[in-house]
Amino acid sequence: MSETSPPARQPSFMDWAMQHKLLMLPIVFTLMISVCGGCFAMAYISGLNTIRKDPLHKQSVDLARKNEAIAQELGSPIEGGLITEGVLEIKDAGEHGHADCVIPISGPNGSARLFVKATLNETKWTIKKLTASLEKSGRIITLVEEK
Repeated sequence: MSETSPPARQPSFMDWAMQHKLLMLPIVFTLMISVCGGCFAMAYISGLNTIRKDPLHKQSVDLARKNEAIAQELGSPIEGGLITEGVLEIKDAGEHGHADCVIPISGPNGSARLFVKATLNETKWTIKKLTASLEKSGRIITLVEEK
């Protein structure tokens, strides 16, 4: 009877990783940063898309897009960003509220900020005052005047 030796064991990734522990540290760190960054990016994009569907945000940015002076300075397309500062208060399950906030907008040629004052009555936003401050030229354009 001849004795056969067991087949040679193939080295696994774990064997290699244990031999190169110091090399694994930056690999694992980079992987963790990438995963966390991806999660943050997905949350940001999801939040931005939700905000862009908000009627007040949509109304304000649409009015800015229709203004020739803003369109000429910022270029096309004009996109709205997250509401960065101010107050957005909604009461009674979305029936009533008010907003006094700033919405950044940007196009391929520059950016601006929209200053919005609005009220919410029976789920419908009414913009009372809307002005745009163009960053490149420093101009302030009134889109809706308070009555």
